[in-house]
Amino acid sequence: MSSDLVPLLPKVSVGRRAAALCIDGIAVWLPSLLLGTNAIVQTIFFVLLWLILRVPIVRKNQGQSLGRWALDMKIADTRFQRIPGVQELCKREALLGSVPGLSLRRYSWDHIYQRRRLAADAAPGDRL
Repeated sequence: MSSDLVPLLPKVSVGRRAAALCIDGIAVWLPSLLLGTNAIVQTIFFVLLWLILRVPIVRKNQGQSLGRWALDMKIADTRFQRIPGVQELCKREALLGSVPGLSLRRYSWDHIYQRRRLAADAAPGDRL
């Protein structure tokens, strides 16, 4: 009696997934930080670079982005045993891109410059 169930692909641990997301986030954040002149332009560059890194490059590289390649992981659609389509990747990455986008947004040139200026203007006993 054989099972009609399709064998599941091995799952990667959450730590490795988070590390791959961090690698991809930093790989997108640094160019957007250097190319953007203000917060709005940096955000636009981040979104565009994120979608480029995580959709067409993943389709071209058989399910691997930079972070996933570094940690030897692939994206696979478990129902069809293949790489997800462009529409599925776009939906997935629109949601996933907001996490590193919002967390790395705090570290923009404007914010870093403002903190330095406040530190220079503050008295020695003041809290920032």
